[in-house]
Amino acid sequence: MADIKWIKLSTAMFDDEKIKLIQAMPEGDSILVIWIRLLTLAGKINENGYVYLSQSIPYTDDMFATIFNKPVQIIRLAIQTFNRLQMIESNEYGINLINWGKHQNIEGMELIKVRARLRQQKHRALLKQGDNEVSRDNSVTVTPQIRVDKSKSKSKNKTNTDEINKLFNIFWEEYPKKVSKLKAFDTFKKIKPTDDLIKIIISKLELLKKTDDWIKDNGQYIPNPATWLNGHRWEDEIKPGGNNGKAKDYPSIPGNRPNGAFDGL
Repeated sequence: MADIKWIKLSTAMFDDEKIKLIQAMPEGDSILVIWIRLLTLAGKINENGYVYLSQSIPYTDDMFATIFNKPVQIIRLAIQTFNRLQMIESNEYGINLINWGKHQNIEGMELIKVRARLRQQKHRALLKQGDNEVSRDNSVTVTPQIRVDKSKSKSKNKTNTDEINKLFNIFWEEYPKKVSKLKAFDTFKKIKPTDDLIKIIISKLELLKKTDDWIKDNGQYIPNPATWLNGHRWEDEIKPGGNNGKAKDYPSIPGNRPNGAFDGL
C-alpha cells in the first residue's frame, strides 16, 4: 500500500446534482461526510478506487461505523444512497468508487507506487547483501548470481503489473459503462495489453460512442466492459445505422477473433 497524502476535490463539487440530492436528505450532511471519508480511504488504499480492509476482507457496516465514528444506521443509509446514485459499486471484494479518476491523479499515484517499490527493492538488496556476508563468514556455499536473477525476475513481474494497471486505467476512464470493474480488469489482463493495443481500443471506443446503439436509451445497449473485452470487439467493424452492441452482428477481422470467444457478463 503506497503512502498517499492527497486526493482531488473539485471546487464545483457542491454544484453536482448527486451532491445536491444528498444534501437535501434528512441526514445529508452526515452522508456527505461519509462520502469524503470514503474518498480519502480509497486514496490511502490506492487500488484503483477500491475500499477494503485487505484484499480478502471487505469492510462491514459495523467496521465503517467504528472508523468513521458514525451510527451504523447512518452508514447503511449512506451506502444504499451511494449505490442508488451509482457513485459506488459494492461486491464481494469490497466497495469500488466509480469514476475514481475524477478524484485522483492516476499517473501521480502510479509514480508513488513506483517510488515505494524502489525503496523496498533497495531495502531487500541490503538485507540480501548482509545474508551473503554472514554465509561467507560461516563457510556456507551461496549462489549470489541466482539470487540476483530471481530479484530481477520479481522486479520485471512487478513492472509488468504496474504497466497493466496503467493501461487498464486508461481503458476504464474511456469506457462509458462502468460496471464490474474487477471482472473487467481480470479480462483486460488476459488480452495481454500493450501501448499500441490500448491506442487501437481507445480509437474504436471513440467511434462506438457516436453510434446509435451506444447512444440510444442512455446507453442501455452498451455491453459490459468485461463482455466487450472478452469478445475482442475492438477488432469488429462498425456497421452504420446501429447493431454495434452485439458481437454476433460484427464481421470479424479474419484471424483476429479467438476461437471460443463468448458474450457472457
